Amino acid sequence: MQNPAYTVCRRNGCTLPRARRIQPDGQSRLNSHCTQACVVWDQRAKRALQAGDADEANELLRLAVKLDARTHPGQTVVGIFADTRRKAA
Repeated sequence: MQNPAYTVCRRNGCTLPRARRIQPDGQSRLNSHCTQACVVWDQRAKRALQAGDADEANELLRLAVKLDARTHPGQTVVGIFADTRRKAA
């Protein structure tokens, strides 16, 4: 049996289990995070720290509270993903 800490998402504060994926050879493997939202949050946090962007860091702290409040991976948090749709002219 695996250590319970090993199966929890890597993002600090997240207590959701990491997702499993099936490889082409049929074996299962753990993803690094529970959802893509946690992956994107980690990436944005790393960039904010490297750039010294206080506004982005403040926004990420606000989003982290919402991510930590999730009770299952299917819950969505608005604002994690950048809006890439074109603005109406």
